Amino acid sequence: MAHPLTQSDRDLVLSLRKRGTLRDIAQEKIPPLAFVWSCGDGDRFEQLEYLFSLMRGKGGKRTIKPHLFTWNGGPLVLAADSPLEDGRKFAFRQFLAATALKPHIRACIMQGHLICGAADSAELDILSTLRILKQSFLELKRFIDKRSLTQIVFMVCLVHGDYGDGTMRTYEFNIDDFE
Repeated sequence: MAHPLTQSDRDLVLSLRKRGTLRDIAQEKIPPLAFVWSCGDGDRFEQLEYLFSLMRGKGGKRTIKPHLFTWNGGPLVLAADSPLEDGRKFAFRQFLAATALKPHIRACIMQGHLICGAADSAELDILSTLRILKQSFLELKRFIDKRSLTQIVFMVCLVHGDYGDGTMRTYEFNIDDFE
């Protein structure tokens, strides 16, 4: 079930955009090969289609090879204090196995969405969802550093919003500019 943004949610997203917390994506930064963390919600598949178009580059010329990690709440399960189902250990084990199987993939793309049904079921509002997403991103970075996964040289965190009127936007989440 889709959870579009309410008017107050839209106002909050606009405020976050004005602050620079959510910003337009620089397409040239998005690599064609990446480990992708995303929610498994089929109602939100367009966020992955859009991400894949970014990965293909201008004119859709690049061959893409996303290695997907998807389940309810997607990357939100990585945060140690996430209220979502505890799949953290499993997710990190899967990622570690994938990096061994796919050493040529040198990037991680973490993508959350607003409003996530799993987050909504856990009574997380937009700001709480973004806090958990930021924590998940930082925990993934720590995991990469702790395991010396030096092959990972690029990481980006994205947020997809459904405005409910057929308009959808994906933003780069500037975690350094968020609490």
